[in-house]
Amino acid sequence: MRRSLPNSVLNALRQARRSLRRLAYHVRRVRGANVRSADIEAALHELGITAGDDVMLHSSLRGLGVIDGGAEAVVHAFQNVIGLDGTLLVPAYPLRGTMFEHLRDGGIALDVRHTPSQMGKISEVLRSQPGSHRSLHPTHSVVALGPRAQEYVRGHEASRSPCGPESPFVKLIDRRGWIVALGSPIGKVTSYHVIEDTHARFPINVYLDGEFEARVVDASGAERLVPVKCHDPALSPVRIDNNRSVEAVFERLLAAREVLYVEQLGDGFISAMRADRLQCALEDLLGKGVTIYDVSRAGMA
Repeated sequence: MRRSLPNSVLNALRQARRSLRRLAYHVRRVRGANVRSADIEAALHELGITAGDDVMLHSSLRGLGVIDGGAEAVVHAFQNVIGLDGTLLVPAYPLRGTMFEHLRDGGIALDVRHTPSQMGKISEVLRSQPGSHRSLHPTHSVVALGPRAQEYVRGHEASRSPCGPESPFVKLIDRRGWIVALGSPIGKVTSYHVIEDTHARFPINVYLDGEFEARVVDASGAERLVPVKCHDPALSPVRIDNNRSVEAVFERLLAAREVLYVEQLGDGFISAMRADRLQCALEDLLGKGVTIYDVSRAGMA
């Protein structure tokens, strides 16, 4: 029934529920309470995520304040919402610095069995869960848990670019899954890079010339060489993840296209975008000359 209601009615209902939840949260704060697992579940439902959905979660616990139960409670909240038929994915990148530094330094770029995730506590908790699976990509490894976990991570090492056709990011688009930023800015979402890795005429060369031969260790303990492209570090300062002004423009453009939905949660926000709708919006914006590297034409978008 909810899907058949006009957008104006849905928006009014969302606003009313948002106001009530905000009031309830502030009352608990006065009483010394923190963000609860139930708060996260309620926000996810409000954003439109339901049982059976697949979700790519980008997260920062510090962005929300104190969460009762910590990272484990967050993972459980997401699992409670998507249920046994949904698959939860997280970036589990081994990068301590830039992609270039990671590849330049040599050594084992990724041991899929043991290398910790550098993407926060929630990512590491999911990596350690029984039944989780991790992709073998040397710089942009992804962990997945759920019925489609193996499908998502399989063959990622064959993608010379992080978000190429064999990547979990493209598969999430095909599955019409969700991208959620929990306490994390939307600029940190990796899926923006899909268009530059799959579009034949992307106008900016975002990679350094040539490839690195990265050494990885697979689930059987065998060492392998994986050829991989490396993002040009010279573009990092202008890119959405490191440029707040670019991020703000995309917040406006994606919200106007009803792609980006945001709810207040704790001391921060939780944001959600359907992966396929984000990709369509990025293609539309690219046609207008707007990318995550250049928003100079955003006024015409």
